[in-house]
Amino acid sequence: MEVQAFFNSPIQIPDEKNFWYFLIVFTTAFNLFFLNAFVPFNINTWRNDTQLEQLIHLSGFALLGGTVLSFSHLFIRLLRIRSFVLQTYLVRYFVELLIMSVVFVIYQEGQWLPVSELLKEVPVSFKYSFLSTILPYSMSFLLFNHLRMKEKKITYQEKLLTGMVDFPDEKNQIQFSICSDQITYIEAADNYLYIHCLENGQETRHLLRNTLKNMELHFAETGLKRCHRSFMVNLQRIQLVRYEKNKCLLYLNGIDQVIPVSRGYLAAFSEYIHP
Repeated sequence: MEVQAFFNSPIQIPDEKNFWYFLIVFTTAFNLFFLNAFVPFNINTWRNDTQLEQLIHLSGFALLGGTVLSFSHLFIRLLRIRSFVLQTYLVRYFVELLIMSVVFVIYQEGQWLPVSELLKEVPVSFKYSFLSTILPYSMSFLLFNHLRMKEKKITYQEKLLTGMVDFPDEKNQIQFSICSDQITYIEAADNYLYIHCLENGQETRHLLRNTLKNMELHFAETGLKRCHRSFMVNLQRIQLVRYEKNKCLLYLNGIDQVIPVSRGYLAAFSEYIHP
């Protein structure tokens, strides 16, 4: 059970597009230098090339690897996936390596091989692909997360809601203001929103014509955070976070409604749950 929980645990993968650009560029640049400077795996003996031909040929491996990473990132962005559990990310990494391995074999041979020959060559290529990417991958995560943490200027305490909170409509006209400690969560309903509150122990809701996307921008630096395509929650109201397989559920103080955290928001939202 502990092993299963480990592989089902969410991992913090930066969802900023800048991170993925950084990962692709850094991995490609690292391998351009690594392959040409150290010529690992006796790769210089694979072909009878001149020094210039070898430079071009080895650089091709690094550029092809970066191309595979670029298409992988594009595919993930099209699916709008912003977070992973560990086992899902490992599957993604395995698929990336497998595609790289096939591409590298074809590139090395200069032609498409029969399936039987391809199956013999791919495992070896897979090993070299893994050894060439694991270090720059790890360094990319560490470097980018370090830089991102240094750039954070707003503390968790500063994000908490205080005083009266204004709610504008879609035309940015304030329709009403609510005391911050009464707000529990916001729920999307087509082009309208329900602002759920707890007033004197009674649940109430206020209707507002606006979108959750606009609210997410409006409350970007406050304690109202989006956790689902249909929900934003007041961080101060969270009293219990429950993990069930691939699900994350929020239990808010004083209400019965359980708020889900979708996989697309889990990594970013976890930063507010565990500041």
